[in-house]
Order: sequence, then C-alpha cells, then structure tokens
Amino acid sequence: MSGFRHILSKVNRKKLLEENVLETPLERCLTTLDLTLLGIGSMVGSGLFVLTGEVARNTAGPSVSVSYFIAGIAALLAAICYAEFGTRIPKAGSAYIFAYVTVGEIWAFLVGWNILLEYVVGAAATAKAFSGYFDDLTGNYINSFIIDTLLGGEEWSSDVFSDFPDILAALLILILVILVASGAALSTKLNSICVVISLGLVIFMFIASMFYADVSNWSAGDGYLAYGFGGTLSGAATCFYAYLGFEVIAVTGEEAKTPAKSIPLATIYAFIVSASAYILASIGLTLMIPYTDIDPTSAFSAAFEYVGLDWAKYIVGIGAVLAILTSAFGNIFPLPRSLYAISSDGLIFKVFARVNPRTKVPIFGVVLFGLFAAVLALVFDLDALVEFLSIGTLCGFSFVAASVIIVRYSPELCNISIKNPRGCKRLSYNMSDVSNHLEEVRNNWQDIDVDNKEALTGRLKEPFRCFDFLENPVPGDTVLYSLIISVLCQFTAIVFAVYAEESLAERKWWAILFVIMFGTLALLAFLVIPMHHQSEVELDFKVPFVPYLPAGSILLNLFLMAELDSYTWLRFIIWIIDY
Repeated sequence: MSGFRHILSKVNRKKLLEENVLETPLERCLTTLDLTLLGIGSMVGSGLFVLTGEVARNTAGPSVSVSYFIAGIAALLAAICYAEFGTRIPKAGSAYIFAYVTVGEIWAFLVGWNILLEYVVGAAATAKAFSGYFDDLTGNYINSFIIDTLLGGEEWSSDVFSDFPDILAALLILILVILVASGAALSTKLNSICVVISLGLVIFMFIASMFYADVSNWSAGDGYLAYGFGGTLSGAATCFYAYLGFEVIAVTGEEAKTPAKSIPLATIYAFIVSASAYILASIGLTLMIPYTDIDPTSAFSAAFEYVGLDWAKYIVGIGAVLAILTSAFGNIFPLPRSLYAISSDGLIFKVFARVNPRTKVPIFGVVLFGLFAAVLALVFDLDALVEFLSIGTLCGFSFVAASVIIVRYSPELCNISIKNPRGCKRLSYNMSDVSNHLEEVRNNWQDIDVDNKEALTGRLKEPFRCFDFLENPVPGDTVLYSLIISVLCQFTAIVFAVYAEESLAERKWWAILFVIMFGTLALLAFLVIPMHHQSEVELDFKVPFVPYLPAGSILLNLFLMAELDSYTWLRFIIWIIDY
C-alpha cells in the first residue's frame, strides 16, 4: 500500500515555479499588438473561407452569423480561463504548465502530449488547405503537374494516404520552420503584416457584398432560421472550431514584454476582431446570395461570380491564401515553445530545451517536429486526424477551466502570480489522526480570522457550516472532489443522451431516469463548490463569476467531445495509453 501511495505521489506531484518567474532564456520582445495579431492570425484561417459556406448551406442557413456569435461567446469562456493563467504564470507551455502547477505531473504530461499533436497535425492540415487554395488560383496547374509528372497521370488510391504527394504543403511548412527558427521578433512582424493585409481583404469582401445586398435573401425559402433554432445551435457547435488558436497567446507568454497586462488584453482584442470578421463576412455572404445557392466549397468566390464580380474571386483567393498562411504560422510558432516547456521539466529529452543564443528559439524542436508535420502534409490524408485533434484540444480546454476553479479554492495555490510564483506553502496538518483534526476544525470556527483571506480560502461559508461533513482537513480538497464527481456525472449524462437519443425521443422511462439521475448528481456535486470561500487575491486579470463561468466552459467542451464519433474516441484512448 505504501508503494502505491509513493507512486501516486510521484505522478501527482506539482511543479514549483522559480522565484523570478519572469526570468527566461527566451527573448521578451512581443508587445500587446504582436500577441493580438498572432491570435487573430491563428483564429481567422481556413474556417472563414471553408466553414462559413458549409454551415450556411447545410446547417444554419442565413442565421450563420448568429451561429458565429454564439460560438464566439462559448469559445471566449475557454479563452479567458487561459488569460487568467497567462497572467498568473507567464511561461511557455500554456495548458501544460497550468495543469502541472495545479493538478499534477501525470495530467500535465497528458495535456502536453496532446498539445504537441494539436500543433503538428494542425500545421499539416492548414498547409494542405493553403496548397489547395493556392493551386486553385493557378487554375489547378501545380497539382496537375505533380500528378502527371510524378504519378504518370494516376492518383494514389488509399484510405490513409492523400491522392498525390502535396509538395506545396510540405514546402510551406519548411519555409515556416525557417521563419520561426529565425526568432520571435522577425517572424511575428512578418506574420503581423500578413494578418493586417488579410483583415483588409475581409473588410473589402464585406463592403463589396453590401453593394449587392438583398435583404429578401434572408426571408426567402424557409426564412432567416432556415433550419430552425436547432440548426443555428448545431451550426454554432461547428463554428466553435473556427475560434481555436487563441491559446497561442498564452503559449508565448514567456516572450511577452508585459505578460500580466498583454495576455488578457490580447486575448480579448483578438476575439473581438476575429468574431467581427466571421460575423461580418457571413452577413455579407448571406445577403449577397440565397443560402440555397451557396457553394460550400468556395462560398465567397462563387457568390461574387453569382453577382457578376468575376474579378473579385481573385481577391478572395489572395485573402484565403494569406489567412491560411497565418493560421499555419500560428500552429508552427508555439510548437518549439511547448516542447521547450515540457523538456525543461525533464519529461522529454533535454535537447528540446536548448535555446539558440542568437535567435533565442529552441531550434532542435521546431526543426524535428516541423519535418514531421511536413511529412504528414506531403503524403497523408489528414481528415481523420483533424477530427482526432479536436478531442485533444477540448480536453486541454477542460483542464484549464477546471484548474481555474481549483486555484481559486486552494489556499496553497490561490496566491500564485508573477509577484508570488510559488504561492503559499502547503498547510501542515497532522494527518495521523484525521478524525480528531476534523473535530478541531469544526469546533473552532470562531477562532478563524475573518480578515485573513488565506485562512478562509477553501473553507465552508458560515451559512453552510451545518453541513460539517463537507469539511476537509485540507481546505480546497472538498471542492476538488466535488468538481471531479460533477464532471464525471455530467459527461456520463451527456454521452448517454447523445447515444440514446432515439430512446429519449421516444420518452422511454429508463432513458429519461438515467439522464435525470446523473444530471441531478452533477448539479448537487457542483453546488458544493460555491458553498466554500474562494480566494480574493487581487490579480491584473481574473475570470469573473467563478465557478459558474469555468463550469460552463467545461460543460460545453464535454458536449462537443460527446458529439465526436466512437472511432475518434477509440483512437484517442489508444494514443493516451500508448504514450
């Protein structure tokens, strides 16, 4: 038993931050504007030019702009959780370092492993999207030349490999690897230029579409809510993935000049601009052309042809190429930073933590994993991997949101910030006689200094002290256990509701009872959390309405994960077991 406890303590040990958390071998050169444009570039990518038409035509109809608005609000819940941790812990690694400090090593490695997969597959997927759009601008000359010259005119026939070697996609990744390896200052400046041009083209698309806007397109057919409000919500679930990429802002916290100020501001600014771009573009598209006539594969180009502006499709093509280029950059740029963070903690090979003294970038990591991404883009079909990628990303979001709740109710962790990176020391309780200690805690409420916020954090509030069975000898642990139980019950109820949808629709009593039972257990477990005092430590930025807002983010992530098919879950479980 002691051996098991020893192993458990090892895998759950938490990271202690350095006394001077701002010290780093990386270069602190990024301003709030740099971080904002980096976030915008990561979010406004292929989703704008591919996802908008698909959702408008097949899922939400003209209300696609509402879908983007709802999805933006939902994604913002996750983003502000990242912003608080980016303020507290301005280190490379994002969700990995947040999990390591709050929930332990094994969970941090699990999150970090999935972050690496996210960036590698994301870079390969966006590079292939870039290749497709760029080839379309050349009249499909490049890919036709590759097929005719290298494959003798016959495409590959495989479920695993792509139809032909995508040389252009692989070359793009190699160019971005060289750019990222040249240093944060240079690479982000070039990225910023591309983002500004791309946003300018989006503004052009909106203004041009307004000259051909016809409000009757919103009332034609089945009206504005063409697929019902359910279709709008379903579209929002799909549009949620368009906002992924905001975590790059937190990943680069170790290179921000003023991280406590820049990270939350850049996160909010990037979201406002990105959401505005998506909403305005979708409004322009659905006003310009009836949703039934939208081409899902090339929505904006086809729409401008529909109104007689054939030349505008080239503007759209350039905008798409630049947007996807910055999105690919947003996947390559944080990759060496995440590797550096994990390697610095000794969880993978130390070579990935070596920083080039001239460029201040971990060169080995970006080169090795960049080559891996290039190979994926060159020969593999990434459709299945991209869906697999979603589950890892949502898992990381859930960990960060849960960590916000854990930190707020833990006297050991609540003070962690730039000024106090190590937080408070673990309170030393005599655990040899837990029952006696609990009795002492329960009988001496009046001795607690109510002005001492550290003493109250994690303890029951006065109106709820009659529920003394909830008191734990270690303040904050009851909140942790309640959160775990609530999340597990939520996930059970949601998964069952998704896979037993027909039984619920038929109002079968056992299905309804199952969902109600686990839903009630989840709610009761959650309600234990706000019964405790949370930290009132002042920070430059704090998530409002804790625990409700982070809990809402977790619930949304669980819903989206449950919507993924069973094969994706099987691949995810195998990936986790294999690591």
